[in-house]
Amino acid sequence: MTNKKRINQKLNAKVVIMAGGKGTRLDPLTKILPKPLLPINDKAIIEHITSRFIKYGINDFYFTIRHKMKIIKAYFNDSKPNYKIRYLEEKKPLGTAGGLKKLQGKIKDNFFVTNCDVLIDANLPDFYNFHK
Repeated sequence: MTNKKRINQKLNAKVVIMAGGKGTRLDPLTKILPKPLLPINDKAIIEHITSRFIKYGINDFYFTIRHKMKIIKAYFNDSKPNYKIRYLEEKKPLGTAGGLKKLQGKIKDNFFVTNCDVLIDANLPDFYNFHK
């Protein structure tokens, strides 16, 4: 299937982006900015991730946040994206996927989960349908 055909397929799903870690492996860059906002080609890494999902019609996102959460929220409040963001705030570190516990009762269908530093070009409809 060509990329163009693939992108024409729309998905009705939500996406959870785990963006609450300290980003210690990227220190000293993350002393200034939280990892989700580090730029790649003049665009925050988390925006690269959301853009890939938006191409497939997905516009409903949950961000698990903790480290420098005020900066992340301020960034998106200022940029006013054309997609829905809900924040799941971790008051204390919950571990690699601990923030997913905060989804309990919020999402009833299948959904995507990704870290805020994963950039992939995958056939999302195939991936999603295989999972289902």
